[in-house]
Formats: sequence, C-alpha cells, structure tokens
Amino acid sequence: MLYTQALLARVYLHGAQLTGESGFARTVDQIMHHVLKDMTSDDGGFYSATDADSDGGEGRFFVWTPAQLRAALSRADAQFAIDAWGVTDEGNFDGANVLYLPVPVETLARRHSMSTEAAYDRLDRIRATLYEVRESRPHPARDDKIVTAWNGMMILALAEAAIAFDKPQYAKAALKAGERLWRTARRPDGHLWRASLDGRMSVDASQEDYAWFADACVQLYDLTDDPRWLERARQLAETMNALFWDNASGGYFMSRANDDLQLMARPKDDYDDATPSGNAVALHVLARLAARTADYAPSERAQALLAAFAGDIDDNPAIYGYLLTARALLNHGAAGPLQYAARGAVRLSGFLDGDAIVIELSMRPGWHVNAHRVLQDDLVPTTVEPQKDVPGWTLQVPQYPQPVVRKLGFSEDELALYEKRVRISLPAQRSEAGPAAAIVPVSVELQACDDSRCLPPEQHVLNIPVSASFDRGRR
Repeated sequence: MLYTQALLARVYLHGAQLTGESGFARTVDQIMHHVLKDMTSDDGGFYSATDADSDGGEGRFFVWTPAQLRAALSRADAQFAIDAWGVTDEGNFDGANVLYLPVPVETLARRHSMSTEAAYDRLDRIRATLYEVRESRPHPARDDKIVTAWNGMMILALAEAAIAFDKPQYAKAALKAGERLWRTARRPDGHLWRASLDGRMSVDASQEDYAWFADACVQLYDLTDDPRWLERARQLAETMNALFWDNASGGYFMSRANDDLQLMARPKDDYDDATPSGNAVALHVLARLAARTADYAPSERAQALLAAFAGDIDDNPAIYGYLLTARALLNHGAAGPLQYAARGAVRLSGFLDGDAIVIELSMRPGWHVNAHRVLQDDLVPTTVEPQKDVPGWTLQVPQYPQPVVRKLGFSEDELALYEKRVRISLPAQRSEAGPAAAIVPVSVELQACDDSRCLPPEQHVLNIPVSASFDRGRR
C-alpha cells in the first residue's frame, strides 16, 4: 500500500536522524526507489498499491530460492546473499524465501571480515542485480487509483527526505506530484476529489484528503521556500474548516454534510489506526501553519481541536499518538534541524557540511535580525553556540558573516544587520576515540525586526543530525 511506504519512509528517516544508523537511511532510499520506480505514473502521481499475487501464486514476484540466487549472482555474491538474508532450501514462505536480515549488518560484516559500510555496499550492489533479474518475472497487478490523501502522505515523505538528505531527485518527484495533485484533484470551487483512475476523478474528498494534502503543501514550502505552497496549505485548511468542522462540539467530521442524504450521524476520525487519524493530521497542519504565518487563527483552531478530544485522550492516550505529537509541536515548537522564528518571518536550518555545522538564517523581504556584533547596547545580538558538550565532537568558535550596516525607520543610528540569507559556520571535528553522538543541539538566539519595529528576542535549539548519512560535504 502506498500509505505504508510513505509512513515507513518517515519512520526510518526519523530513526536515522535520531540514531545515526546508516541502515535506516538506506532503507529510506530503498523505499523511495521502489515507489518512484514501480508506483509512479508518467505525470508524477503515485498509485495506490501492488498486489501480492503474480503468476498464479502469492508472493512469487518477490521471493527467492537458493538456486535462483546462484543463477543470478556470482558464486561469491550468491553465498554472501544466502548468508546475509538467511536463505534456506525450506524457505520461510511456501518453499521460497522472503529476503530479510536476520542479524544486524554489523554482525554480518564481522562474520565476513569487512567493515560495516563495505557490507552495506555489497548488499546494495547485490540487491540492484536481483532487481534487474526480477524484472523478467511476471509482475503483480497494480491498483492504479491515485488517492489524494495517500499522495499527500508520499509527497510529505519525499519532501522531508529531500531536505534531510539533500537529494534533488526526491525534491523533483515531490514537487511534480504536488503540482499534479493541485492541478487535477482540486475543483474550480476549491473542493477536492478523493481519487482518480485513468485521469477520471470521482467521489468527493474526505477530511483526511484535505489534511494530508495541506500537510504536504507545508512540507513543500519548507523544501522550496516558495510562498505559493504555504498559501495553498492555508486555502486547503480553510476549506477543510468550512466543510468538516463540528461547530457544536469541535473536531472534524470524516465526511461532508450531504443535503440530499440525511445520515443518523457523521463520525469523526479521531484515533490512530493503520494510518494517523484525520484529526491528528489536521492538528499537525494547524500547528505548522501557526509557526509559519502571522495569522493567529490556526493556533486558535488547534486549541479548539485539542479541547474537543481532551477527555478521550486522557482516558486512552495510547491511541492518540499522532495527535499528541502534534500537541507537542503546537505547544513547544519544532525540535528538529528546521524551525521558524518571528511568526514565520525567519527560517532557521542547520546541517553538517564536511568539517562544519552550518546554521542558515533566511529572512523574508523587509525583515532582518541583529548581527552578532551589534552597534547599540540595548539590541540583542544573534548568537550561535552548542547547547552542551556533545560526546565524540569537538566544536570550535562560530564564524559569523559580515553584517549590513544601515539606518532603519525606527532608529536614527546605524544598525548592524543580517538580512536575506546568511550562514554561520561552527567548525566541528569528530573524535577518533569512542562513539560520536548522532545529534548536535545548537542554540540560536536572535531578535527579528522589520523597518518599523522589533519583535521580542527568541531562542531556538536546533537538533542537527550529524551522522555520515546527513553530511552534505559527502555529496
């Protein structure tokens, strides 16, 4: 199922960021490769699913026997593959083998007297050969429906991975799919269709379609810094509010009110199941819009949504996991390497680039932050520093860019400013002794102003993934 691919890709991406485990990052690549190769239409949409059955049996396209591996690979690679994936003559599925790793790759590497990265590389090369061989088999049938919500999930996953791994191919696929969905799934009145097949749209969209597509648009804004995507997310959220919000009790109904069909009740998708609930996704959208815009309406709507389900969450919090993560986002802000300040006027992002951690500040037109060395004692300078000692890392004094010096409307004196886009470099070296942390927390303090006023100072902590998978200097 497409939603399985999208959700698992994000889980493995977050796992890679938090742990530095390169195998998780490679799994993200493998999921994306499968979706882009086997589940993508010519115009960029994502198909719903592939069947398990082919050639008269379940799973035949996907499983392998020892003899098939020996026929496809060299003797050495076949033996390595059989050992790595635990392939046996008896098999683990109807006399054949679903390939999986029964032991960690580190254990496999030690067994074959090679480095972990060398073992991963060899598995990647073998996997690519098996993909080519497998193409000659009868393919399983494919469900070619393009479902709006599930496409939103996949666009979100691709765009998030594009930012994290700095991979243009993911960005290109996400943008192509986003433009396609905006062009084909959206009606002239701003309402959405649920699904299309062979270019024909049918069935009004449900609340989750609006929520997932809006969340995807927010992520495309994060990817591109193009305000069109933020405006599209805002429009989708407003339409979702108009069509699905329960004005009496709060929360979103699953479906629209139907004047022609009077239902006994309109249910709400409130708790997580195979996918996160529609209300949880909506709360994510509202929280992210609140951080990126000067509009207080998303925050107010989000608080009303939380209040609607507060009693149920208190009774059974385990089934509201995705909604609770959205609550944390709303109340405490983002915790990752990409955040927003000044109600969205300043974007902060952090990443590893070779031997330095880079903090990039992007200001909207008309906005600036004070430079590191201010010219007036009453102004708050922009300051970057590691939040704490980080195991396995030696961090040097930050290197700040040259400021712009000029006068603004609210001051008769010259001011030292950063505007448009600047980068602050924090030289960083890995220690050769002992394990290194996968995350480096970096504190950024700033005060944002436009030409007429300054906002209160803010402090943000960017938790920056610094494992090799996220090192832009290796690209």
